[in-house]
Amino acid sequence: YDTLSNNYAESNIRKWLNETFYETAFSSLEKKLIQQTLVDNSARSTNPDNNATELNSGNNFNVCENTNDNIFLLSIQEVTNSSYGFNESLSNIDISRRLKTTDYAKSQGATTKTSTDYNGNGFWLLRSPDYGYSSNASIINDDGSRKLYTKYINLTCYGVVPALWIKL
Repeated sequence: YDTLSNNYAESNIRKWLNETFYETAFSSLEKKLIQQTLVDNSARSTNPDNNATELNSGNNFNVCENTNDNIFLLSIQEVTNSSYGFNESLSNIDISRRLKTTDYAKSQGATTKTSTDYNGNGFWLLRSPDYGYSSNASIINDDGSRKLYTKYINLTCYGVVPALWIKL
């Protein structure tokens, strides 16, 4: 994201994922297998998969147009989709949403827990914008639940988890 807005379509993180990261992380063969995806950036994507109106009665004035991306960040709807292996509740601790902070992410400023039961886990950023603050987006906690409060999108202490679809 950038320092001003959580508009995913115009964000620096989206540009980085689909340009720098895509060009650097994948071989020519791997790129041929990556499927360009129509990414849902609607208000629906900012709510749990099983409840389209759970947050702010389903309204979100900070959403943007859908995008066509090779690489993208997950949304609230996607990280609560049980067919993807996730718990349907945002508030439940979910082992499938827990992620260890990599050495590379740490070198870029991402933080990691060094105590508690979630030692080594980090927080990670979703593309779902906050409905009340145009500079905030949703975050997944170190325990795999959604952070109760959204956070500023320009902070580097949150990990980035690239997502993609491949052609088989």
